[in-house]
Formats: sequence, C-alpha cells, structure tokens
Amino acid sequence: MDIIAEIINNRVKKTPFYNNSKFFCILKENCTSTFKICIINKNNIEYHKKELCGICFLSPKYYIYTLWKERVIEIFEKDLLVGTMIVKEIKNPILNRALKYKNQENILNDKTTLNTALKRHLEWGKEMKISFESKLLKDIPNISVGDIKKLTEYIKNISENILWDIYYNNYDRKTDKLKINSLSEIKNKYPWIDEENLKILHTQGMYYA
Repeated sequence: MDIIAEIINNRVKKTPFYNNSKFFCILKENCTSTFKICIINKNNIEYHKKELCGICFLSPKYYIYTLWKERVIEIFEKDLLVGTMIVKEIKNPILNRALKYKNQENILNDKTTLNTALKRHLEWGKEMKISFESKLLKDIPNISVGDIKKLTEYIKNISENILWDIYYNNYDRKTDKLKINSLSEIKNKYPWIDEENLKILHTQGMYYA
C-alpha cells in the first residue's frame, strides 16, 4: 500500500467502485499513473459516496515525490473522469514530496517562476484538463509542497482580480468597449507580468467581459 486516500465515486454510469478496481490518474503532466484501490471497510463505494481506501500504484518508483497530504487528484477510467481522491496518509516515502524539497524564501519575487505559473494557469483547451499542480511539477521540478500551495493561491487570485475587477467590471456594454486602459492597469498593478501573458490575459479578459 502506497497511500491512504479518501475516494469519492462520481462515475458517469452511477455504478459502484469495487475492491481491487484499477483506475489511472495524472500525478505530473505527461505522467499517467495506474493504481489499484483497496477499500478499507470492504464495502463497495456507491455513486456519490466516499470511503477511505488504500492505494497501490503499479509502478510507484516512476512517480517519486509527486504526492503530499491533502493533494486532490482526479480519477479516470479510460477517457472518463469518474471520481476524486484526497491523499490522507503517505505510506511509501519515495512518493512523499515533503521529504525531498524545501520552500524557497522568495518564490513570489521570482519573475520567471511567476510568469511560468501564470501561463500554465491561463491555458485553454485540452490543457485545462490537467491540474495546475501537475503542470507545476513538470515545469518547476524542484518546487516544494509549500511553494506549490503558495503559487497556486497567488496566481489564482491575480488571474481572478484581472479578469473580473479590471475587465468584467469596466466593460461598457453599450459601446462594447472598456472604460479603462486595461493593459496599463495590469502593468501598474503587476509589473512582473511579461508581454506574452499580457496578451493572453487581454484576450481572456475581453472574452469574459
């Protein structure tokens, strides 16, 4: 058993999760992880119910340092999203990211890291199906658990502030134009954002407005 997780069954066909069922998840971008569940109380997990389960990854050595307590992971069966698991305890230390990487003192002052994270957060299309944490693990290999949480909250708040406070709240529906110079507002408030991300934010901001 590699971890203990709380599993929630959201199967499309509303059928139970059975003991020893196999599923897969994405722990890191481009890293599909197959696992087997061992239901602790031996009962099947009915639709929209949740149970504590032991999780056995079929090749855990390939997923080293990709997990931490309370990480939320989507569960797939073929191409379908069928549930969610929340990590409660890590039994196999080679999976425990908290044992490997330490927090940086200045991660929120690192312009390169911030722009990398913002770009991944703003992705549309099929990339939206990949969790932000999985993207960070690929693009910033040495990032710690604490810095993942810090970056996730920071980038999410900035994105929402820009898209809603700057664009949505300043859009004149009569003239079909913004009441302000949005790019100047963003540059003044967040001078670290690069030109590529500014263009993406402007496109998405006008779409949401």
